Amino acid sequence: MDQVTRPPQSTDSCRRSDDRRKTDYRLNRHAVQGRRRQQRRLEDNHHIDLYDRHLGWLAMIVVVLCLLDALFTLHLLNHGAKEMNAFMDFLIRTDTTLFLTIKYGLTAFGIMTLLVLDKARLFRRLRGRHFIYLVALGYACLIGYELSIMPLNY
Repeated sequence: MDQVTRPPQSTDSCRRSDDRRKTDYRLNRHAVQGRRRQQRRLEDNHHIDLYDRHLGWLAMIVVVLCLLDALFTLHLLNHGAKEMNAFMDFLIRTDTTLFLTIKYGLTAFGIMTLLVLDKARLFRRLRGRHFIYLVALGYACLIGYELSIMPLNY
């Protein structure tokens, strides 16, 4: 077979048809914000990019409640209380900064994971968002309990 050769085209004067627009994703607003709010098809099992605004606020509230719990725990320990969680007790006795860092890190990682799994079904019934609600409720109850046993004198 004869090969057909094309004359070379100048890249200055003509743009080739197979050139595509290059996008620098680091500068693209969708790389930071995302753009998919829901799955396109029912059988899709992908994660979405955008989440409900109230879930983002709730995730931040959970992290703040976690930090409040850590501070209240340290305050109560200074007034004679005992930490019931053996791992956290070990961290507190080792280094207070390490305790705060590990507690914050575990909570933030867990909440972010649940946020990514927002619409995913966990344990066949509950979605990730339901666990975020449960964690927020649990922390709110814990903070309420700590406030109720907090000594009033400083």
